[in-house]
Amino acid sequence: MSVRPRLRAALLATLLAVTGSAIVAAPSHAAVEILSRGFAPDPAVEGGQATLTVDVTVGQAPYIVEFFCCDATNIDTPAQTKVLQETSPETQGLRGTHAFTFDVGAAGTPNRTVTVRVTDSTGAQQRQALTFQPPTRATPPVPVTPPEPAGPTRVENCPKTVEFTLVRLRTTGGSCWQEMRAGTDALTLGGVALEPRQRFFQTADRFVLNGIPFPAAPDGTTYVLGAPTQRAPGGTLGIDRSIEVKLGPVTVLRGQLLWKLPSGTSEGALPAITLPAGRLGGLPIGGQVQAIFRKRAGRFTTSFPISVTLPSIFRPSPGTTGAITGQTEISTDDARGVSVDGGRIEVANAAIGKVALKNLCFSYLSANVSRSFAACEPPSLNGAPAVQCTPPSQRQERFDGSVLIGLPTPSRADFAAYGGIAGGQFAYAGGFVDNARIPLVQGITLERVGFGLCLRPDVVVRGDAGLGFANGLVRGDVSVTYAEQGRTFFVEAAGFLRVADIPVGNGRVRVNSNGVVDFDVNASVLLAGGFVQINGGVSGFVQPRPFLFNLDGRVALCLNLGIFGSPCVAQASATVSSLGIGGCGEFRFIGAFSGFFFYQTPRNGKRFDFGAGCGFQSRVRIARPRQIGPQELTFPVPPDNDQYVLHVQGVGKPPKILVSSPTGRTFQSGPDAQTTDNATFLIVENPEAPETSVFFSKDAVAGGWKVRALEGSQLAGAEFQAEEKRPTVVAGTIRATRDGQRELDLRYRLREGDTVTLDVIGKDFQQPIASGLRGRPCTGGRRAPGSTTAESRCRTLRFRPAFGYEGRRIVRAIVLDAQGAEQDRFDVTSYMAPAPATPRRTPALRLVRRGSDVFAVWGRTGGNTTRYAAYATLGDGRRLGHTAPADCLAWRIGRVRRDVPVTLRIQSGRQDIRFGRTASVTLRAGASYAGPRALRSARLPRACASI
Repeated sequence: MSVRPRLRAALLATLLAVTGSAIVAAPSHAAVEILSRGFAPDPAVEGGQATLTVDVTVGQAPYIVEFFCCDATNIDTPAQTKVLQETSPETQGLRGTHAFTFDVGAAGTPNRTVTVRVTDSTGAQQRQALTFQPPTRATPPVPVTPPEPAGPTRVENCPKTVEFTLVRLRTTGGSCWQEMRAGTDALTLGGVALEPRQRFFQTADRFVLNGIPFPAAPDGTTYVLGAPTQRAPGGTLGIDRSIEVKLGPVTVLRGQLLWKLPSGTSEGALPAITLPAGRLGGLPIGGQVQAIFRKRAGRFTTSFPISVTLPSIFRPSPGTTGAITGQTEISTDDARGVSVDGGRIEVANAAIGKVALKNLCFSYLSANVSRSFAACEPPSLNGAPAVQCTPPSQRQERFDGSVLIGLPTPSRADFAAYGGIAGGQFAYAGGFVDNARIPLVQGITLERVGFGLCLRPDVVVRGDAGLGFANGLVRGDVSVTYAEQGRTFFVEAAGFLRVADIPVGNGRVRVNSNGVVDFDVNASVLLAGGFVQINGGVSGFVQPRPFLFNLDGRVALCLNLGIFGSPCVAQASATVSSLGIGGCGEFRFIGAFSGFFFYQTPRNGKRFDFGAGCGFQSRVRIARPRQIGPQELTFPVPPDNDQYVLHVQGVGKPPKILVSSPTGRTFQSGPDAQTTDNATFLIVENPEAPETSVFFSKDAVAGGWKVRALEGSQLAGAEFQAEEKRPTVVAGTIRATRDGQRELDLRYRLREGDTVTLDVIGKDFQQPIASGLRGRPCTGGRRAPGSTTAESRCRTLRFRPAFGYEGRRIVRAIVLDAQGAEQDRFDVTSYMAPAPATPRRTPALRLVRRGSDVFAVWGRTGGNTTRYAAYATLGDGRRLGHTAPADCLAWRIGRVRRDVPVTLRIQSGRQDIRFGRTASVTLRAGASYAGPRALRSARLPRACASI
């Protein structure tokens, strides 16, 4: 090696030795390290906090750690800081983990940076800026729904009065009805079965239910009032302790209470309850009673028809023993309390001593009484009341009585008497003797003699007589009646003929005061021992001016086929009128054919024609005209009358009229359909009626006015309306449709704001079918009786009859004003409801054993089945019952040992608790299945609790 390289190496070694020792001794900046573990949370929630955690390593301890937030450009005056000095226990080593918690601020805050600065004891320093994510919007906490309680809970509501559809319950002792709510479990309180989550009320206070007073509950108990449900739409009231409820002197309940309250639009019936034995007016009472609940014009009422046992002088029949009952009524009102509405005591087929009492009836109806009771009617003659008087207003108090006695004579004659008082005045009376067999001449006997008299509201005088021929084999009865109706009158003669108690024929002729004659005659002949029956009749009218007449004749050949009815194999009818002649023949297996012939060729159409059906015959038929009155009428206009309306009926068209006032001023119809002077009168013609109406102003002169028909017009009658007409619903027909519904056709008249509610009523039955009806204008010449076409309203509606009462169902209309107050009610029409079908035997019955449970399973019966009644007899001595709704087909019987046999009986039931035939099956001890083989592996339906 040369000298120069050796020198160079020595210098290098010397330099390395010197510089190396210097590097070790000098402070090293690289010895300070900052390692971030991150922010938590990141992102943080707006307005919340976050924590930054860092790991620090230094070359020489102790050291200082500083945190600055949240602006990397400003660490001199930061908003948030944290400093760990060299004296802190956390900074004494060469390593440490440090955390800084700070506020993250709002979502829009800039400079989201935390600066960390570390300085060790040699002065070495490191700084690091760490950025966190923008804060997020706070998410509201998810509400925690507490679990529903299984038992009942109290609701912050305790009213004094609770109202459901037809009932109002009002506490009277100062307390209230505490509202409650059932939990998730069904339960029974006070005898009332409550469904899960059902509302109900409780009180221990005394209260009134539609005026029925209930005492305070016995100590430690409460009344329970269940709110309406699908199974109990009117609500349920009960208490499982004995109480006593009295209506004046009558006790209607003594014992536990459980009433399924009725529902309906305005009226409903409580299921029948047994009346405790007691006395009313000294007469024993008892039996069952069905209370009627009503709501009208904001009033809640109840009526109780009560049976009364008559004194012992009344017997079921001569020489026998037994009690006889009549009826009366007690009513309640929420505002007025308890009152006696009226009463009717009727005895049929009884006796007083040796005299046969065929019928005895006494009735009292107070003013505005409910129509639960009908007044006693006169005894009948030939199937109709002996005298038919116009009934008095419902607003009048009335007394009625009638008696029909069988006299102990060889002919067993009947004696009848009847009479009535209305509004404190004599209304009607009469009497007759029938089957008297009083000899007049050889072979002729006087069978009947009688009279009848009506004085209010219309005058009717009637006389009756009957003659017997051939020792009574042939009997003919005749009656003559004179009656006044408003300004008109009529005389009517009617006859009735029978042979050996078989009706043969009857006839009637009526002559009206305007000259119109109405008549009808009917006859029936039996041939071949009654197998063949020929029925015939003629009816019609004759009008003198203008001369019009119409006669309709009919004859039918029918066969008596016993249980198969009496079909008519051939029928014929004919019409002879002032227009022409028409006829129709109908044959059961061929069809119908008809024709017509006009006396004169009409302007439009054929003079004669024929074809299938009976429509051709009706071409010549003339409808019965209105009664033709005098051609000048006088009518009074009362003083202080706001508006007076005169309706004048014409013949074929609205009449043109001349009206004269008491001062001599006149006005008349103009050429148009409407005439007015725009001040005192308005004349309007209605061609559809045909009718002309005159509206007078309130300043019309009081006194006698006159109306006269102008040339070319005729007056058929007039109606004077000094005040607004009473709302009326009187016309209605009902028919069955092919799909099992009923179609109701109504014609009625309403005042402004009035509406109509319709219900179908039967024994223990009510079906609301419509409410709030206002109707539509009538077409086709239809109108309400006694009303103009303009006043009339018509409505056709369909409904499906509800399950229930077998027999005659009445369609009842109730007229309500704009405030809901009842104005009137009418029984419009009726129909016969067939007997509901009995459910068939329950099919597919089987028993399945699963562990310690036995499942009773059955098939669906269908039809009108609403429930299944099951009864199980177990070998361990248990006898269990179960009632399932129509949609439930299984019952679980628990705790059954395998060695216990089970026998099941089941019936399908209707809504009225009528059941079909019983089905049964037995599961032997140790067996796991009993029933049809094909269903052994069938899936078990879900079992349900008993209802």
